[in-house]
Amino acid sequence: MGSRGQARVGACGGCGREMALRSGLCGSCHAVRYAVACGRCGRVCPTYRRISATEAWCAGCTSKHDIALELVALRGAVIEAAAGLLIGVNADVGAAFDAAVAHRGHARGLLDALHDDPDVFAGSSTAPVVVDRFIAKLSAEGVEGLVPPRCGSCGGSKWLTQRVDGKRTCNPCSAKSRGETCSLCRRFAVVSTRNSDGTSLCPDCNRCAPHNRGLCIGCNRERVLMRRDGNGARVCRSCVERALITCDVCGAQRRGNNGTRGGQVRCAVCAKRRADCSVCGQGDRPVACVWASGPVCSTCRHAGVAARSICAGCGQRRRIDPRNTNGHAHCASCAGLVPFSVCRGCGTEDRIHTDGLCFGCLRDRRLDELIGRSEALEPVRTALRASVPRTVLRWLAAPVVAQTIAAMAAGTSPISHATLDNAGSNHVVAHLRAVLVEAGVLEGRDEQAARLEAFIDEQVRAVVRDQDRTIIEAFARWHVLRRHRQRGERRESGRLRVDDGDARNDVVYAVRFLDWLHENHIALAECSQGNVDAWVMSGLPSRRLARDFVRWAVKRRLATGIDIHKQYGPAPARSMTTHDATQLVRRFVSDDTIRLEDRVAGLLLLCFAQPLTRIVALRCVDIETRDGHEWVRLGDSPIELPEPIAVLARTLADSAHGHATTGVVGRSEWLFPGGRPGQPMTPAGLSYRLHAYNIDARHARTTAMLDLAAVLAPAVLADMIGLFPNTAVRWVQAAGGDWTTYVAERARHDDPSSLS
Repeated sequence: MGSRGQARVGACGGCGREMALRSGLCGSCHAVRYAVACGRCGRVCPTYRRISATEAWCAGCTSKHDIALELVALRGAVIEAAAGLLIGVNADVGAAFDAAVAHRGHARGLLDALHDDPDVFAGSSTAPVVVDRFIAKLSAEGVEGLVPPRCGSCGGSKWLTQRVDGKRTCNPCSAKSRGETCSLCRRFAVVSTRNSDGTSLCPDCNRCAPHNRGLCIGCNRERVLMRRDGNGARVCRSCVERALITCDVCGAQRRGNNGTRGGQVRCAVCAKRRADCSVCGQGDRPVACVWASGPVCSTCRHAGVAARSICAGCGQRRRIDPRNTNGHAHCASCAGLVPFSVCRGCGTEDRIHTDGLCFGCLRDRRLDELIGRSEALEPVRTALRASVPRTVLRWLAAPVVAQTIAAMAAGTSPISHATLDNAGSNHVVAHLRAVLVEAGVLEGRDEQAARLEAFIDEQVRAVVRDQDRTIIEAFARWHVLRRHRQRGERRESGRLRVDDGDARNDVVYAVRFLDWLHENHIALAECSQGNVDAWVMSGLPSRRLARDFVRWAVKRRLATGIDIHKQYGPAPARSMTTHDATQLVRRFVSDDTIRLEDRVAGLLLLCFAQPLTRIVALRCVDIETRDGHEWVRLGDSPIELPEPIAVLARTLADSAHGHATTGVVGRSEWLFPGGRPGQPMTPAGLSYRLHAYNIDARHARTTAMLDLAAVLAPAVLADMIGLFPNTAVRWVQAAGGDWTTYVAERARHDDPSSLS
C-alpha cells in the first residue's frame, strides 16, 4: 500500500474496476467524491486541476485557460511565419489574425498553410477557408499583391465550398466531377436521385417524375408539385407564388410565401427580422412571432404555445391566447380570434413540429411505421403512447432502436434477448431491453448474470493452453457464476443488490495466476505455498484477489497445501463527528425544500447505516404499516421507524412513480425508481445526489455504523440492519461497544422528540 494520495493500481473502492487508484478510488470516483467549488466559475464540480492548496479549477475552466495559452502561442507563430513571407510589407498581421481566426482549429490550419503551402498568398487551391479571411483582412489594411485561393478546376475565386481530390473547388465544378448520365434524358448532369435499379436521374427528370406530379389543390391541374402551402398541402410553384398569405409573425397579407417553419407561415420580411424578446428580455433574437406583448423569440413561443390554463371566459382548460390585447385571460374562442398552431391530425392546440402535426401525432405515426400491425409488439406501442411524445421521437431516432423494433415487427428477427445482444451493449439497447421487458413482450432475466456469462466466455476463449482453459472454465462457470446467481436470489428479494465487479476480478486474477505459473514453469499441482507467496509479493496488492481461485483449486484437489490469507484493512475510523451527523438528520427531517427521495435516502443512511446498494434496492412493500406505525425491512426482521422518518417513508412509498420518460410510466414497485422502466436508481446516481448536500456516503455510513455498534449487541445489530454475524462482531469490536447500554439507548431512540 502506498502513502495517502499516492497513485497505485488495484480495485477501486467505488466502482470496483481495476485501475490506477488515488486514496483507494479511481479517477472518476475520486473526482465525483471530492468535488469542490471552481476558483474561476464558482460551480461545484469535480476538480480537474489544482492551482494551489486553496484553489482548484474545473475541466471547463482548465480547458479554456489551456486553449487561451495555445492561441497566444499560435498567434506568435503565425505572425512570425507571415513576416517571413511578407518581407518588406508593413501590415498589422496580429490584427488580421484576430479578425480571421475564431478558434484554435483555424489557427492551426492557418499556421500549417503558411509553413507547408508555398502558394498560400498566390492563388493556392489547397489552402483552408481561414486563409481567405486572413488575406481579406490583410488586403483591407493595404497589403497588395495577395491572391486569394482559386478553384482547382476553373480557377475562379468565389464560393469555394467543395473539395475534389484534395483541392478546393466551386459548386459547378464539384457538381461536374460527380455527374453521371441521366437514365431518361441521357444528359451528363448532377445526380438528384436514383431509381430502384440504381440508375441516376438528373434534377429536371426528378421533378417531372410520377411521384412528384399530382393534382394541385390550388389550380386543380396536373402539375409538378414543388412546394407546400400554409396547411402543409402540396401545390405547384405558380400557386404558391400567387397565393395571398397572412404572415403569422406580423399579421400582414402579402403575395408570395417564404415557406413554413415549425407550422408558421412567415413572409420574407419576418424571416429575417431580429429584435429584443418581449417575454424573456434577451436582445437581438430572431423573431418567431409577434404577440400582444411584442416580438417573441422561438424559445418563448414554444413555451407559450404548449402552456395551458383555465380560461376566464368559458372556464375550460385551454391555451390562453397570447395575441389577445384586452388584458383578460381568454382562449382564442372567447377572445374572438382564429386559433393558431392547431394540429391537423388531432385538432388540439399544441406545438406543431412537422407537416402540421404535433409531437403526439408524429409519435403515433412513427410507431405505426415501425410496428405496423404486429400483435406481438402491441404492448410496446401502448406503452410508448403513454410516454412523453417528444422523448419517444428522440429515442426512436436512434438507428439501433428503430432498426431493431422494425425487424422484430416484420418477423425478420425474433423477439429475444439474443437479438438485443447482437444489437450492441450500450445504454440505448439496455433501455430498449427494459422497455420490452416491462411491457411484457420479453421475459425478464438477470442482466448482471448475463453480462458476467458473456465476460466469462470471452476470458475462456482468450486462454491459449487447453489444460488451463479447462480449469478456468470450470472455476468460472461452476463456482463464480453459480455463486453470483445464488446471490442474485437474495437480490430479487429486495434485500441485496449484487455487483458483478468482484466476480470479474476473480476470473481475471485466476487467469493471471495460471499465466504466472506457466511463465515460471510451475504446474498447478506442484505449486507450493512459497510459490503463492512469491506471486503475491512480486506484484500489486490486488494479486490477493486470486484467493478464491486458490482455495477452490485446493478444494477440488487440483493443488494441495496452498492458500492466500485474507488481509483485513485498518479498523474503521470516524471522519464525521456525531454532531455533524445529527445536524444533517435534523435538516433532512425538517427541510421541505429537499426532494423527498433524497430526504428518505439520507435518513436511511445517517440513522440506519444502510449502504447505497441496499437503499436503492428497497421496494415499496418493504415499508409496512402495523397498528398505525410504519416498519421497514432492512434485515431479517422489520424495525419500527421513528415518527418523523415514518411519515416521509410512507409518503414516498405511496407516491413512488417511475422516472423513465420512454416506456412504461406510472406506479413503480421500487422505493427509489430509476430512469429505466422497471429499474431502480443506481448507487452512483444516489451518491451524486447526496453529494449535493455535502454527504460522503462512505464516511456517513461509517459514522452511523460506529454509533449503532457502540450500543447494540452483535446479534441485534446483524438482525436489525442486515449484516452477517461476523461482520457485526467486527463492527462492535471497532466501536468498543458496551452491550449493556442497549436497553437505555433503545428507549432514547424511541422518543420522536429526539429527532425534531
